[in-house]
Amino acid sequence: MSLPNGVRRCALDRTSPSNNHSRMMSHVGRKAGSQWQPNRRRAGLPLRVAVYDEIGRAIRSGELRSGEALPREGDLCESFDVSRTVMREALILLEEDGLIRTRRGIGRFVADELPALGLERLRPIEELIAGPGEVTIRHLQSRVEDETDFTKRLATPQVYLSECVLDGASGPIALVQEWVHLEWLRQRMPGAIDRVDTKSTLLSMILEHRRPSISRATCLLAASNAGAERSRLFGAKPRDAVLILTQTIEAETGPFYLAKTLLGSSANHLAINQIIQ
Repeated sequence: MSLPNGVRRCALDRTSPSNNHSRMMSHVGRKAGSQWQPNRRRAGLPLRVAVYDEIGRAIRSGELRSGEALPREGDLCESFDVSRTVMREALILLEEDGLIRTRRGIGRFVADELPALGLERLRPIEELIAGPGEVTIRHLQSRVEDETDFTKRLATPQVYLSECVLDGASGPIALVQEWVHLEWLRQRMPGAIDRVDTKSTLLSMILEHRRPSISRATCLLAASNAGAERSRLFGAKPRDAVLILTQTIEAETGPFYLAKTLLGSSANHLAINQIIQ
């Protein structure tokens, strides 16, 4: 069976030890004159999740545009080389998450408005809280410092610290303090210390440079007061209420990144997409 113009075959690698796990291997186009070309390789996922992940990525990135019709179910099955059962499960997941919608008797379409991604996905804080208007980064300082009680979980005598303030249209939104395992930074990103981008957070720089092999990432939320020293850094009052996000990112060798983000009352809403077990 031939595919419509603009649709190219996409195979799933079944060479994983588990027959239920797969990898996206080729390309699927969205319509004549333009092509959706998946560029991630996600081994170790169930087939339905691998298909969901690829289509969801294309929607989030804009490769599949809002309101655009998806290829027919049969064409998607052939393109991804999966059964109708697997494809339907993936499409159900996409619709449950608000990424696509079904017009009965017509077909499936990319949602006109996409739900916001929340804390369940690892992203730089400047992307997480971005809303209407621009968020700019005001760099405060970067330095090598000795281990403290907070950073000792990185298991290194010295860490690299970066501090910045995120500013919105109405003023400061958040204070971001990041610590990275010094030797990890020197080995994985040689010369990074000498060319720190003062217009992005360290996490953004790490993920853009070379996505590390992350085994675990956690984010703890707590309510507190800004405090005298921290309030001075981002224009708050010491007794102002803030939401504190404490992030830890681990590789196979252990934790290599810590961050504390203080969000003031002017920050945009944070979303957490919950899963019903």
